[in-house]
Amino acid sequence: MTTPYAPRPTLDLEAVRTHFRNALRYRTPTAMWTALADIPVLLVELERLRKFGELLDAAGELAGDRLGPA
Repeated sequence: MTTPYAPRPTLDLEAVRTHFRNALRYRTPTAMWTALADIPVLLVELERLRKFGELLDAAGELAGDRLGPA
């Protein structure tokens, strides 16, 4: 679902993709560690988006309660 109120990403997805591709291409310890360092940041972003989804669900439930039973 897209909404104009959706939060903007807080990380640069293109940089994450580049780190991952470099790790696959070069397979050096530095490239691998750089790609691995992106994982916690990605997990935090997923958690933030999950919480936003829960907020939307709660708002929908509140709106439904105000309208009364269907």
